[in-house]
Amino acid sequence: MKNRLKTVWIAAALCCAVYLLAGCGSRAADNGVASSSAQEEGAVSEPAPAVSAPEAPALLNIDTDYYGISVPADWAETGEWEIIRDDSHGYSLCFYEKQGHHEPEGGFLFSVGLLPDDVDYTYYPDYDIRGSVEIDPADRFNVVVTYPTDVQFTQETAEQYCRMADEIDAILNTIVWNADVVFSATPLPITPEVQ
Repeated sequence: MKNRLKTVWIAAALCCAVYLLAGCGSRAADNGVASSSAQEEGAVSEPAPAVSAPEAPALLNIDTDYYGISVPADWAETGEWEIIRDDSHGYSLCFYEKQGHHEPEGGFLFSVGLLPDDVDYTYYPDYDIRGSVEIDPADRFNVVVTYPTDVQFTQETAEQYCRMADEIDAILNTIVWNADVVFSATPLPITPEVQ
């Protein structure tokens, strides 16, 4: 009787093992992996498609005297930029939609300006204060982003201009200050020159 019970247990264990292996084999085939029994029978399942992470958009790096900033790579074809140095108004990197820049409407997208503390940027019609920088103890500037306050595109350039304008926030997040520039999120107090 003991031998018979032992034989039943062994048979049950073998049945469970075969059942589990068959189940695992079918799950493996469902996941794109052919089981050994399926391969023996000549049935081969398709491999699962590879899942890849989305590619990061290609960027174009622009270096200035004080920081680096990155724009989408297609701005090499669709955009223009220039650095404006002005003794009384600091240092600005200005961006334009290329086609509109050469039209009377202008194509201006935004600028990143380093303004001395005697420039009262609060009178600017549309701006965003980002903080301040110290280049050396004598050279301290507020970092001010300015935007257009009127239409800067034509009917022909509107779609391109609006697409580029939608990318401005992401571009501003790419600013990396040079090692000799100390950035602070706190703006400098404005001390306009007395006339």
